[in-house]
Amino acid sequence: MIKLSVVISCFNNRHIIEKTFDSSIASQKELLEKLALETEIIVFDNASTDGSAEFIKKTYPQIKLVENKVNIGFSKGNNSTRPYVNGEYILFLNGDTEFKPNVFVKMLEYLDGNKQIGVATCKVDLFTGGLDKDCRRGEMNLLNTFMRITGLWKLFPKNRFFNGYYYGHISETVEHEVFGVQGAFLLTRKELADKIGWWDEDYFLNGEDLDFCQKIHDLGFKIMYYPAVKIIHYRGYSKGTREVKIITADIKNTRILVAKSSVESMKIFYTKHLARKHNILTNMLVYFSLDVLSTLRVLKYKIKV
Repeated sequence: MIKLSVVISCFNNRHIIEKTFDSSIASQKELLEKLALETEIIVFDNASTDGSAEFIKKTYPQIKLVENKVNIGFSKGNNSTRPYVNGEYILFLNGDTEFKPNVFVKMLEYLDGNKQIGVATCKVDLFTGGLDKDCRRGEMNLLNTFMRITGLWKLFPKNRFFNGYYYGHISETVEHEVFGVQGAFLLTRKELADKIGWWDEDYFLNGEDLDFCQKIHDLGFKIMYYPAVKIIHYRGYSKGTREVKIITADIKNTRILVAKSSVESMKIFYTKHLARKHNILTNMLVYFSLDVLSTLRVLKYKIKV
């Protein structure tokens, strides 16, 4: 019987995805040796053009590969693996991550011992050093969103009022309940994923992880940050937003797509979960502000050489 299904996203990750596969397979072996629990690894490739799919088939034949003919985005990509998932738990994982020891073992022990938890993440560190702040996120209310978008949270990073979104007032070494976790590492129970219909396909990229957590929370389950174990996130590699010396046309187009998608996801989330809590004038102001933000973010990448 499969205990854990690991679902990995891949889009032009050929240069980094070996770290994800090798460390996932090592964690798979740890889980089998220490707890006698079996794992399956499933990868969806969103029409990579760098030979990722061919590399996976040749180098990792034990991994189930779902090849999508076009880039259908993160939500649809995850959903494309649904017919092949057999585990009690599902770990949704970015293809630009690397595991440290005991991640599978500790995380499954944690969820097995806490039935009220619907989603959990471990500590996620950036490859450049420090915590990936998006691995533990606060409520998407107007105050937190304003502080995050404007960057005012950076003035008082440990103040709850200014930095409630990134939980700056709580040590990153402390286990605690959160509003949302990052899609780079999102562990959940398959029965709950089935109840909410898996990932909302209105989102193309970004925001879908917060939407997923919101729906699990609405079922009455907790979303938890558990820093007893950690992974490394090579952030930007899966989205094409990492810093490079030469910006090609493909990289620029990818960054513009990510910029548009990030703001569009805010609109979608706001419409689905927050707009009904506010009056029409507030909603008009929010949508106008997001339109301005989208324009500024796109211009940033269009004029950047």
